Amino acid sequence: MSIEIESLVFRYEADRFELAIDDLSIDAQQPIAIIGPSGSGKTTLLRLIAGVLRPVSGRVRLLGHNVSDMTDKQARAFRIANVGLVFQEFELIDYLDAHDNILLPFRLTDELTLDADARTRADELAEATGITHLLRARPDELSQGERQRVAICRALVTKPGLLLADEPTGSLDPDNQKRIVKLLRSTAEQSGAGFVMVTHDHELLDHFGRVIDLPALGGRRA
Repeated sequence: MSIEIESLVFRYEADRFELAIDDLSIDAQQPIAIIGPSGSGKTTLLRLIAGVLRPVSGRVRLLGHNVSDMTDKQARAFRIANVGLVFQEFELIDYLDAHDNILLPFRLTDELTLDADARTRADELAEATGITHLLRARPDELSQGERQRVAICRALVTKPGLLLADEPTGSLDPDNQKRIVKLLRSTAEQSGAGFVMVTHDHELLDHFGRVIDLPALGGRRA
């Protein structure tokens, strides 16, 4: 599974930010870490790969599809069915309990079927991340780290072709950081999925087959 980026330019005009990447090919069969200082565009790059953001120019190809040319509706449907996302904001639904938040992707597209296997997988992921006892709790009843683990389970439950994780261990203690990275890696390997993770924690880099230093590719320019 590969990610291909060609002649990409993306701008936040209000913030005077520009991310420019001439050429980047990622073989995501090996786990990939993206590093760089705050403001270098790590989260922006992840959102461009997922089709959440669109470049000003250039192309992003993912799983053989040109996501940068998709309409918003097409990109959303493709992302829900094929990409597991863990973003910093978690984006949990306040009125749903943890269990229903984990299963949310199945309610957002007809391309996924919410069956007994999906429910079993949700339960297995909850056990693996240590939140089985919290499945009936709503997000406002959970700690930051607990909400993060719910978001991780939601990203993995669909058996996606690619996992994209933006600082998924940022709210966790060191033991749980390593546990979550191992879970993400092992799940990706078992399902043949790619795994790309943004991190600022260099102590976790030994878990990755390749490290991409974003400032060497593009960055912030006034």
